[in-house]
Amino acid sequence: MLSSKYGMSLEKAKTMTVGVAKQAKNVSLDFNFETMVVSNTFDAHRLAQFAKTQNKLDEFVEQTLFEYFTNTKDLSDTEVLVQIALKVGLDEKQSREVLTGGKYSDEVKKDVKEATGLGVSGVPYFLFNQQYEVSGAQPPEVFARVLDKIWTEQSKNGGSGSHGAKKTEQAEGCTDGSCKI
Repeated sequence: MLSSKYGMSLEKAKTMTVGVAKQAKNVSLDFNFETMVVSNTFDAHRLAQFAKTQNKLDEFVEQTLFEYFTNTKDLSDTEVLVQIALKVGLDEKQSREVLTGGKYSDEVKKDVKEATGLGVSGVPYFLFNQQYEVSGAQPPEVFARVLDKIWTEQSKNGGSGSHGAKKTEQAEGCTDGSCKI
C-alpha cells in the first residue's frame, strides 16, 4: 500500500516500516506491518468524535491504534470498532448508532479539510504553535529540537511566541524529508 500510494519501491516501503517498527519496539510497542489490514478509517474517526463527547477520546484512540498496529484488526469492520468502544467504556447501543448512521461525518470531513489545508499528507502529524510541523514517525530528538526552538523563541519574545506562517526547514538528522522544523 505504501509503495503504490507514495510511488516508492517495495524495498523502500519495507525499509520505512521496519524503521517505524523498530522505533515502536524501543518504547515496548509491537507493530506488525506484515499482517496489517489496510482499512478505511472514516468510521473509526466518527466513533472517535463520539468518544470525545464522552470524555473517552484518549482511551479510544490508544485502544484503536493498539488494535490496528499490534493486533492488526480491520478498522473498517463495524464489529471491531464496537469491541474497541466497549473496551474503553463507551455505550454499545450509542456506538452502533454512530456507526450505522451518518453522525459525526461532518466533523470528520471538516478535520480532513483542515489537514489538507495545512498540507498534511501522512500521519502522524504534529503542529506546534501553529508554525512548526513534524510529520511521520520521528525519533524523540526531532521533537526535542522543535520544543527547544519554541522555548528559545518564546523566551526572546517575553513568552508571547510567534504565530505566523509555518516553518518548514529540514530537521537535522532527518533523512526522508518528512520532518520539518
